Amino acid sequence: MSRQELEDPEFAEKREWWLQTGDGGYLSGSVIQSRSRGYHGLSVVAVHPPLARRLVWAKWDACVQDGDQEIPLSSNLWRDGSRSPEGHNFLASFCLEGRLPLWTYIWKDRVLRQRIWFDRALRSVVLSLVLESPEPLSITAKILVTCRDHHGITRGEIPVPDLKIREEGLCISYPELSLHFQCPGGFFQPEHSAYRGFSLPLERERGLNDWEDLLLVSTVRWDLLPGIESGLMCSSTGFQENMGKDSVTVSRSETLALDSSHLNRAFLRFPHWKSAPDWIHHLILSADTFLSDRPAQDTGATSRTILAGLPWFGDWGRDTMVSLPGLLLATGRFEEARDVLLTFGRTIRNGLLPNYFPEDGGTPLYNSADASLWFLRAWVHYVRASSDIATLRTVFPSLKGIIMSYIEGTDFGIGIDASDHLVRIGPHRAALTWMDAVVDGTPVTPRTGKPVELSALWFDALKGMSFLCRRLRESSSFYEREAEKTREGFQRFWNPGTGSLWDILDGPTGDIPAIRPNQVFALSLDHTPLDRPKQERILEEIDSHLLTPYGLRSLSPRDPEYRGRYEGSPLERDRAYHQGTVWGWLLGHYALAHFRLHGDKRKSLSVFCSIEDHLSDAGLGGISEIFDGEPPHTPRGCPFQAWSVGCVLEAYDRISRAPESGIPMDIP
Repeated sequence: MSRQELEDPEFAEKREWWLQTGDGGYLSGSVIQSRSRGYHGLSVVAVHPPLARRLVWAKWDACVQDGDQEIPLSSNLWRDGSRSPEGHNFLASFCLEGRLPLWTYIWKDRVLRQRIWFDRALRSVVLSLVLESPEPLSITAKILVTCRDHHGITRGEIPVPDLKIREEGLCISYPELSLHFQCPGGFFQPEHSAYRGFSLPLERERGLNDWEDLLLVSTVRWDLLPGIESGLMCSSTGFQENMGKDSVTVSRSETLALDSSHLNRAFLRFPHWKSAPDWIHHLILSADTFLSDRPAQDTGATSRTILAGLPWFGDWGRDTMVSLPGLLLATGRFEEARDVLLTFGRTIRNGLLPNYFPEDGGTPLYNSADASLWFLRAWVHYVRASSDIATLRTVFPSLKGIIMSYIEGTDFGIGIDASDHLVRIGPHRAALTWMDAVVDGTPVTPRTGKPVELSALWFDALKGMSFLCRRLRESSSFYEREAEKTREGFQRFWNPGTGSLWDILDGPTGDIPAIRPNQVFALSLDHTPLDRPKQERILEEIDSHLLTPYGLRSLSPRDPEYRGRYEGSPLERDRAYHQGTVWGWLLGHYALAHFRLHGDKRKSLSVFCSIEDHLSDAGLGGISEIFDGEPPHTPRGCPFQAWSVGCVLEAYDRISRAPESGIPMDIP
């Protein structure tokens, strides 16, 4: 970002950097180092990985002393509308170096570069500074903290930690966790002052509490020597021993090398990535941001999972399985993909995958009719990519169990209707598909009946099971017969009046013709139950009603229930969530559907042309969860969303690797 952009604080505060710690914790902030969200902080710790996240180190406010001039490095917006300090006035540029945020400050003949990262080997946040100056300068930084659930806000009484000062170190302790700060060559001075009224403008946009109080617990001062990298380290696991003058530089080199290894692994397994544009390379790096440890509840052994998005989502079954082929398989991370699949495979109950794991560590919720079908699809893609038949053999009984649970019927009235072999959902107040917004206990977009996306996924799952049987050299005839029955029944979804598919059949009020993106899965999944003329007509309707540069609208603008802006109070936003809001993850599925019908790589990949610019907007280097239905399609919701990134990577990968003369669909 340029100096001109950074000098506009309202613009800059909406550009955010996000890093994950590998166990569900994270660190984040705006590019001018103000806290524009309640989630922004330099140390958000997962007490019970990957959840129970606590925001502790909320902010640093640093100032360089240059003679009689003070150069602030951060900015604060206060509740009364004032700004102080205004470090953005000295900020010449901001960029991501790999995934590492890099700030460059310039004044007089001085240049100061600041970086921040998380060192996974040391389990430490590292904040570094390099001064280009003819003479040394000193810096003083304030450490501002709280201790709260990362979804909350601190006002009034601020939790006070116990403080212990040691040589070049500081420990702050709360009942549930401690943070250990170190600064080679630095001097920590304990403080105790409340700083009240930090304004949080992005929370104000969401109709939520929009200011917070923080506690200053210490200042730390050290000297900046020309050309020598120095800095501050913070760990929740203890002090690092034997820290030397080059510890920060070594940590940065190793962190950048780890990012390079992710890229190199993708290039090695799939050479076509080397010639992909730089923005795709950045998405490959961003894919790692969502991968997290999840200790197994029964054994305590560490397994792997995928966080649905930063900052507020944990690991959701549906989101994990939708995003896994792009985040892990397309990037060559087969071992992690297997671990994630096995992690969730151990949680299946009555043929259902958990929808999500509560933040407080409570019992997983199984209120999802589609997560298990996405799970089956993910296994098919994993086996096709890795040829790991040994692991498939161990899990295949569970996969067969999912199919039989749907055929025989399972929780929430989920099952296969024997009359037409389509997936039904029984009458229930739970929201069981990805369109899961609920207001006053009632789904905004009820899916009771036979939602089109479930039967499209079911047909694809049956064909996928047939593929897996053949890989195991078992008979696939049962799954082929069931697939043909579903293919025949699926024709009921064709609505000749609109030239698209009914959104729901046999609902409480009959068949529902709303033009929604759910029908795209009948075109984008590996196997389609529709003939080509119907596919072409459906794609035309999607183009006409739903397609935007950033994804598909969740409802046609011509529908009286359409809401084109996702804004206002939580209630207003929930009502708009699936009533016209654009969803980024659907753009990848649209690209696959387009390629299935046109077979033109260049044209199909061109649907992503606006995503490159979006990587410099909202969550930098990532893709937002949602966008307004109306131009300019302002990014909204979660700023760093797993399935938005994953579905773009999956589609880009599959289309790029397809034969020039072939269409990579209906894969045998």
